[in-house]
Amino acid sequence: MHPETIGKYRIESELGRGGMGVVYRAFDPLIERHVALKTVLRSQLPATGADEFLRRFKREAQAAGRLMHPNIVGVYEYGEDAGTAFIAMELVSGQGLDVLLSEGAMTPQQARPLIAQMLDALHYAHGLGVIHRDIKPANLIITAEGRVKISDFGIALIANSDLTQVGNVLGTPSYMSPEQLRGQSLDARSDIYSAAVVVYQMLTGVKPFSADTMASLIYAVLHDRPAAPTTAHPGIDAILDAPILRGLDAERMNRYANAALFARAMDAAFDGRVAEEKAEETTVRAAIPAERTMATPSFPKLRKIDLTGVTQRIDVTTANRTGPGAAAGFRPRVLFVDDEERILSSLRALFRQDVEVHTTTDAHEALKMLAESRFHVIVSDQRMPIMNGTELLSRALAVAPSTVRILLTGYSDLAALIGSVNEGEVYRFASKPWNGQELRDLVAEAAAVALALEEAPVIAAPEKKTEEAVLIVDEDREVFLAARDLLGSAYRVLHAPDLAGVLQNLRDEKIAVLVSDIEGKQSGSRTLFKMLKQEHPEILTIAM
Repeated sequence: MHPETIGKYRIESELGRGGMGVVYRAFDPLIERHVALKTVLRSQLPATGADEFLRRFKREAQAAGRLMHPNIVGVYEYGEDAGTAFIAMELVSGQGLDVLLSEGAMTPQQARPLIAQMLDALHYAHGLGVIHRDIKPANLIITAEGRVKISDFGIALIANSDLTQVGNVLGTPSYMSPEQLRGQSLDARSDIYSAAVVVYQMLTGVKPFSADTMASLIYAVLHDRPAAPTTAHPGIDAILDAPILRGLDAERMNRYANAALFARAMDAAFDGRVAEEKAEETTVRAAIPAERTMATPSFPKLRKIDLTGVTQRIDVTTANRTGPGAAAGFRPRVLFVDDEERILSSLRALFRQDVEVHTTTDAHEALKMLAESRFHVIVSDQRMPIMNGTELLSRALAVAPSTVRILLTGYSDLAALIGSVNEGEVYRFASKPWNGQELRDLVAEAAAVALALEEAPVIAAPEKKTEEAVLIVDEDREVFLAARDLLGSAYRVLHAPDLAGVLQNLRDEKIAVLVSDIEGKQSGSRTLFKMLKQEHPEILTIAM
């Protein structure tokens, strides 16, 4: 038997029952509308802490009451009546997403509008400082018109309180973020993780993690990587893997900073595209606690090498080629190395129209591939567990010296990488998260260098390098590195950063050609050239 009234509401029927209390279908006689009345019975709470629990319940209801969005179940009122606390909520007619998913995976066409609505609602709520904390299919109601309604906003913190169902596990960890399972503070990115689990299940029909026991399931969420959605359901497009797996990243710093970015990435993936992010969009708002603050060091800016005059610029997508790869439709071969499959999926999607993409998560496998096949460019992530990117590219230089090397790295890594860049182990580095177009331009430039070297006429060179050397005067070494790649097999290419270095080389080496960037930052460049013409007329001097 249910009560006839609670507060001003006339109780009509019971809709559901849970650990806290009962949800009723009720009628508000003052404004003549039906509501869902969620109740908490004081008698169901432990005596110790009941008052604090109810205060929190009220605060959360008030926070949720600020949300006015077409995809969020509205909260109308909080009240108390004879030992029963209640929240009057919008009564929504529809089915829970959990019921719909019990029939299996949705098609992308069915899932796409539901995903967009869910993420739009989350972005709106997060903007007002409200975190759901319990996004799961059962809390997503789908109306007959196809509208998503997220229920229980702000209530989940209470539902998961240790004041309820003491000694029992509430809900399932399948949709909880790792930080939520660890009991850490939560922010919007925890909801994004849970939403990504829902998206994964909608498109594949299964959850990212499953296990026979609760302990095994929690361990899997905390320590394992989910299989790519295309592995769980090969029928969906591989371009969907990357955004979903990013949302499921165990490290919250690697997830989307907000739900709008996740929505944009999913929308682009459904269209067969990769969404680009602006740098400022990847920053979590100040309202969300930062996990760590890191000073950004200052580094010398690497200037773009202008290859004009050294070799003709090559369009890496052209079919009008002679020599290796002259067949129509030729595309440079690029090897991407990263220990995270989601990153590789994103790179495959970004480059599949431009180059022949090869990927591996194993640095040793990458070296084997380089030894067995010709690759024009290798792009490696820096932070890998067995062999970091700097070491891999250093070894790649020995295995495949004609393969141009690019390192993907975060700003916090750069101080340790300048030496590798200067030694020629790395041709360029690209910061993470990358800008899609800039990364494509960088790979195109690297491929152009590789192809220029591949197709350049073979210079009749002596069996060993000539004793005479080419001296490059270049403060930041970029011109030197380019010249060494072009001429190093036949000639000794030396480097001097300044006038003192030039004088040292003139004293110790036999210099035939000197190349200097007089437009650069060399304060004594013009003085140097005057001196050389007077004192060393036998040296060919080239000004850039």
